[in-house]
Amino acid sequence: MLSGMRSEDTRLRALAVALVTGLATYAVLAGERVPGAGPRKVVDRTRVSTRTAEVVFLSPTGELLIKQSERTRTLHLSTVLDGRVHAIGFPRSLLKRDGDQLVGEVKLAGEGEDVLARFALKPDVPSDSVEISARVDARKPHTFRLRADWIEQGAVFVSGSGVLVDAGSAQGRIAILEHGDHPLAFTSREGEVDVTLERPEGAPDPRSDDAATADGGAPGVGRAQGHHASLVSPEIVLNRVEATDPHEDLARAPRNRTGLVIAIGGSATKVWGQAFLAIGQKTEGVGARVTGTHGPTLMYGLDLEGKPRVRVPVVPDTRVQVDVPISVVSWYAALGSSETSAPVRFVPGTRHDLKLDVAPGGELKVHVVDGDTKQPLVARVIVHGVEGTLDPTFGPDYRASGAGPLVDVLHGEFVTPLPQGRYRIAATHGLEWSIDAETIEILPGRSRSVELALRRVVPTPGLVGCDLHVHARPSFDTPVSQEDRVLSLVSAGIEFAVPTEHNIVGDYTPSLSVLGLGTTLFSVPGVEITTYNPRLGHFGLFPYPTTGGLPPYRNTTVGAIFKHARQGGQTRVLQVNHPRLPKGIGYFQLHGFDPKATSRPSMRTEFDAVEVYNGYDLGDRGRVEAVMRDWFALLNLGYRFAATGSSDSHRIQYQWAGYPRTLAIVDPAQGGDGTSAVDTQAVVLAIKRGRSLVTTGPIVELQVDKTGPGEEHTGPLPEVAHVRVLAAPWVDVTRLEIVADGAVVAEQAIPSQPLTIGDEKGTLDEAAARAVRYEGEIKLALPPKTKWIVAVARGERKLDDILPFMPIQPLGFTNPVWLKP
Repeated sequence: MLSGMRSEDTRLRALAVALVTGLATYAVLAGERVPGAGPRKVVDRTRVSTRTAEVVFLSPTGELLIKQSERTRTLHLSTVLDGRVHAIGFPRSLLKRDGDQLVGEVKLAGEGEDVLARFALKPDVPSDSVEISARVDARKPHTFRLRADWIEQGAVFVSGSGVLVDAGSAQGRIAILEHGDHPLAFTSREGEVDVTLERPEGAPDPRSDDAATADGGAPGVGRAQGHHASLVSPEIVLNRVEATDPHEDLARAPRNRTGLVIAIGGSATKVWGQAFLAIGQKTEGVGARVTGTHGPTLMYGLDLEGKPRVRVPVVPDTRVQVDVPISVVSWYAALGSSETSAPVRFVPGTRHDLKLDVAPGGELKVHVVDGDTKQPLVARVIVHGVEGTLDPTFGPDYRASGAGPLVDVLHGEFVTPLPQGRYRIAATHGLEWSIDAETIEILPGRSRSVELALRRVVPTPGLVGCDLHVHARPSFDTPVSQEDRVLSLVSAGIEFAVPTEHNIVGDYTPSLSVLGLGTTLFSVPGVEITTYNPRLGHFGLFPYPTTGGLPPYRNTTVGAIFKHARQGGQTRVLQVNHPRLPKGIGYFQLHGFDPKATSRPSMRTEFDAVEVYNGYDLGDRGRVEAVMRDWFALLNLGYRFAATGSSDSHRIQYQWAGYPRTLAIVDPAQGGDGTSAVDTQAVVLAIKRGRSLVTTGPIVELQVDKTGPGEEHTGPLPEVAHVRVLAAPWVDVTRLEIVADGAVVAEQAIPSQPLTIGDEKGTLDEAAARAVRYEGEIKLALPPKTKWIVAVARGERKLDDILPFMPIQPLGFTNPVWLKP
């Protein structure tokens, strides 16, 4: 992390010695008379003031003295130019006052030339902080960083990494020097800072049973005895061409400024808000109280990925207030390394206080079964706190074994400790199944067992649930493992999936074998062609061989991509993914497709399918309707593109796999029934031909004289269409539309019914009958020369009160039935 700096041990020792001499120098350099202004007028060229401290900069030695109350802390400032440490030292005559800041400049010996560095020391009263910054000018390529060194007792907590108490290195946006009642916070406006802690040679190991760990585990208070610590700012990369590869770290793009901000904490809780304010990050308050303990306790705040972002000492049974960004969403308290509260989800800005109880809780045992066969069922378990109990957090948002309050259970079983409280325990297996739930109470030292029985209440013979666009590692933008992705797909009731990794051919075969799910989930290899340099759009291609190279994606053309895709003949599907996604990603957006145009577009159209419904649009039906209008316009221009729906999931907790999904229409013998295999070739062919439906809840079946989606009806224009709409009891459906050539030609209101979860009563046939929300003949008054019709069903009530983090207004639609005179 700090390459090239270990060789500077001798220089570091010299810097440490200089700390001792700084105070003497300060007495000489504290001020200078102003010529002609009389004996009492003094311009102070060495100090600035924050709200609670006086900060003195001794330019000849590079020392920064922070004087607060009766305590003075000494930091030694230096630079790291091209990997070499240079002490900051220049005559006091070169240090000037410019308004409320001090400025100066110095030449540093770089590789091949001298580099001019302009320094500034600027206080900020509202955040009670001071920033030391540098702007660097050079003609040749260089790297440059600012560095601060100190020797002092106290652990260093690095936001995003954990706490250092002995020796080691970490990187994060904020580093807190924890010692006494007035901690210091180090951060940077330019990005993350690097921190290194070194134990003095010959010093004893200070770690004990209550020492903290560097991985953000469950650390205690910890102490470091006179450790040498160093902290460096984000790196300047001078005279370097900006990276264009989306996989490359753009944090190393050229700039000529870097800095370190030091927030001078009035208290261990206030310093966090001051540090975030100093770098312009918006915060919200968290009021908290820790119970169940009498000793010194630490409270931790974690981000969505489970990384420790905040650590605050608290007094038990006493309210504390800390200001943090809203990305800090999971909290727990720790007493030493073995006694911790259960993690709970709590969003900053919530009006009521966060309560963390370190006292022993109870145990929850969950068993999920198929309610009719009584066999264990792969499912997603949701643990939701009720009546004032907060949601637990079982892990970061990308782990199937625990993502927030969600757990995907492979063998239908789940055991976990829980704090005392009341919880609603629910389980789901996707759109075709009921959701069973039970509200329970967890008592200290007691175990509570729950059996949840799910039933397949929506019969779908001949329909195969597909997710055609989903991500896991090794895609560069997701931390989800392939095994966790497979488990999340199966828990959502998906039967066929395509691993579309970015410019990498995905293959679920190894993970299916490891998990023993090879007869439950079927798959073909695939790839998401993620273009750049130039950006042309994203395209899904499947099946695609795992050997033989990748499709063109860089320094290429749309024509070359489509030509390569066609080398697979009729056995491949080429899909335009999220065609309206902004920021230079969506194909339609990039190529200026106008759905109102009456002539064929200039963009190339040799693809098979359009991803009309993408998981990024789950919370905004309007964006889905916009892409649907694009698709309707292309159908009216004579194209026969199939519509698909895919999750594009990159996480577990959010944007669930399987929502939305495509239901491929195949012969029931090809669709698998739990004992026979899904015919993957038949599924791919059905998707390519538009023999499919798209849904996030309602399943819409459309027949015109026994002709279904993707098929061609010949003869006179039909006068009626037979439509059936099915949905699980927890899915809202209120309206049905028949769309012909892009216009609504018939509508049917569907009576809303109370949405239910819990034990599904009666026989399976009775439950299936209740799943039919509408069935009937709808009269059609079609204009002459109508080319196609589609059925669309909508619901109004969002699903996120049942499926957490999924603000979906249910939507389902068919592919076209083609009309030929």
